[in-house]
Amino acid sequence: MDIAKSFTFVGDDPKWVNKLLIGGGLFLAGALLSVTVIGGIVIFALIYGYLLHLTRNVIEGRPQPLPEWDNWGQLLRDGLKHALVYLIAALPLILLGLALLLPGIILSTSNDTDVAALGGVAQLGAYCVILPLSLLLAFLMPVAYARLAVTGSIREAVRPREILATLRANLTNYLIVFLLASFAASAVAYLGVIACVVGIFFTSFYALLVTYHLYGQAYRQVQGLQPGIGQPQPPYPPSPSYPY
Repeated sequence: MDIAKSFTFVGDDPKWVNKLLIGGGLFLAGALLSVTVIGGIVIFALIYGYLLHLTRNVIEGRPQPLPEWDNWGQLLRDGLKHALVYLIAALPLILLGLALLLPGIILSTSNDTDVAALGGVAQLGAYCVILPLSLLLAFLMPVAYARLAVTGSIREAVRPREILATLRANLTNYLIVFLLASFAASAVAYLGVIACVVGIFFTSFYALLVTYHLYGQAYRQVQGLQPGIGQPQPPYPPSPSYPY
């Protein structure tokens, strides 16, 4: 993996300033429109659809993978698929979390101090289970997103056996991706706070570009090792009709 490239590739595109401004502007608009729920969903779906296109371009080996801001309908559809993939993958953890946390929450509201204390202990125990599983989910999602970027299929993106096979084939690189993505999300966004409050939306978008470029690089490493997955599709645009 070329880690440095994930942090510098944006500048290789002659139109990178405009593309970054559009992405950062959408990020700001999404934050402002999140109070309307639907508006926030639409805006962030566009952003994450764009990120999937970026990942796909990296997997295909394009020298300038930063996509154009066009074909907005496809961006929206792919962004909504991105959200559905996350919800499907996270649903077991969400249900487990509710099952573990609700008894503790109910007990902690008791007027009996001993029972309330027991409820607090139960909640702490639940978090001790949920936190490691949440980290595991975050470790698995880059593979799911890359599979979605390549195939366009929600079903293909959430196949546990294929996801685990990809991780086994490239475990070290995915560990690096996990750590670097966490670093990019925090360090780069912090630079936006230093610049000005509004700047955080543009640096946060840049951090996402870095992260999804890393996703594409890691997945590209295992292309050809596992028959039937990771095969590039026709480029964007025109966009193919993807199966669900």
